[in-house]
Amino acid sequence: MVTVPQVNKQDVRYDPLKDFAPISTIATIDLALAVGPGLPVKSFVDYIAAARADPAKGFFTSPGVNGLPHFFGMLIGRQSGVPLTHVAIRGPAPAVQAVLGGHVPALIVGYSDLISLHRAGEVTMLATSGLTRVSLTPEVPTFSELGYPLEVSVWYGLFAPGGTPANTIERINKLAVEAVHSKTMNDFLVNSGHRIVGSTPQELANTHRKDFERWGDFIRSAAIKVQ
Repeated sequence: MVTVPQVNKQDVRYDPLKDFAPISTIATIDLALAVGPGLPVKSFVDYIAAARADPAKGFFTSPGVNGLPHFFGMLIGRQSGVPLTHVAIRGPAPAVQAVLGGHVPALIVGYSDLISLHRAGEVTMLATSGLTRVSLTPEVPTFSELGYPLEVSVWYGLFAPGGTPANTIERINKLAVEAVHSKTMNDFLVNSGHRIVGSTPQELANTHRKDFERWGDFIRSAAIKVQ
């Protein structure tokens, strides 16, 4: 809904801003930068220092090419002045396995993919992309508090086909917000590191357009190849 339609235009047959009717943002989750046994550093400062001294230690992977985790790594490189090199691996599980096996030093994925591994000491989360720390890992700082204004959240939104009647949108929005704030969903989302939202249709529309424009500007400024 944000990056793919802007980098893979030949395969995307829809307009994400015109062909869908926003209903509600369900929740958001931070991205996290973590290192594995191939690079046993304990802080983001140490990670950048290692990558500066040896460019091979600045290799990182993500769930795929031209997604938000990939682009976020590029932003970290820009902000730190230490270019980081993306290693293309398809899917979060293979990316995690590549780092656990010591094949790639670091990875950027959604927070929920790393929380159990971080707690078990198999990877070390160095920083997260939200404005505030995630309550499940109060020891892990945000990029913002480390001096890097790199706030990014992955959001999960509920949409209907474009042209869906307003009264239908309103009814589904009410049900979605109630579900998000139910104890079952609240416990599930919070315990997996998500931030509960349950927004109005207009708030989702605003978030969608803002992110579409933000990452569109990035794609153009970074000269990302558009297919």
